[in-house]
Amino acid sequence: MADPQEVLAEDHIKAIGALVVNVARLESVILDLLAIFMQSDIQATLIAFASHQISSKIDTLKTFYSLGMTKEEREQDGWVQRFNEARNLAEFRNTIVHAYWTLTDGVPMAVRYRSHGYFQRSKRPLSAEGIQQKADEVRVLEAELRGLRDHYYAQKTQ
Repeated sequence: MADPQEVLAEDHIKAIGALVVNVARLESVILDLLAIFMQSDIQATLIAFASHQISSKIDTLKTFYSLGMTKEEREQDGWVQRFNEARNLAEFRNTIVHAYWTLTDGVPMAVRYRSHGYFQRSKRPLSAEGIQQKADEVRVLEAELRGLRDHYYAQKTQ
């Protein structure tokens, strides 16, 4: 069995760490927004969603946010699109974290096995730069969603 340090260089490990930390921060703001839309305190929201995957939390937030919108309005709404991006970035994080990393001709490859109704194996090269770019995208999105959260908090206190 290969030593993980031999499979992934320091730049990969650093980029993966940044991605994990940034998605955790994104999940935190998703929970803040859920508390706002549910008119609940953060403690009750944390308890209610403790066992939920981040994708489920995002889907629930998207549902609350888009109540009363038509399908066309939902598809065109900028925040709904940002929630969809959050979901995609969280899924990318899952791919990275749950991958079995190998080297093929010196290139780090993320191998992922899934069995949602059928067995699927994927294997794809993922550069440290590509992972870091996704980590940076998460950080920008998290800041934007914190702005949305702060907007709703400000409305609540007026």
